[in-house]
Amino acid sequence: MSTSVYAAGTIFVSNTRPGQRIEVRIQGVDVPACWSLGDPNEANSSGVTLLVNQGNVRAQRFSVTPGMVLLETPADSTLPANNVYVITTYVGSEQGVSVIALTSLSDPDVIVKFAFGGSEPVQLSQGPVLVSWPSV
Repeated sequence: MSTSVYAAGTIFVSNTRPGQRIEVRIQGVDVPACWSLGDPNEANSSGVTLLVNQGNVRAQRFSVTPGMVLLETPADSTLPANNVYVITTYVGSEQGVSVIALTSLSDPDVIVKFAFGGSEPVQLSQGPVLVSWPSV
């Protein structure tokens, strides 16, 4: 049986407008991988958070499943354009993971980036983008 490992990651979403859908899918490459709330044995695992740069966070829909993070912005025209959303989460996998694949199936013009810990964010696209697992 494999040992589970967890790494904190951040999804950065920019160039948004009211009524848009942001969807980020995860897939393991060498071993399975999933979105997670963190290591259940660690008291410091903070789960998932959603922040926005302007005003209060308003979302039509926000959900996290093992394979997908989904955010739908309200169609309310009073929302500021170009909000930047920051979603902090964890990625769970098995011992020995070296790379994961992330895909952004978001609305056109939305910019989605991902970073593990303090690493440089990588821009995601509609095709799988390989992201190296952070070194311990």
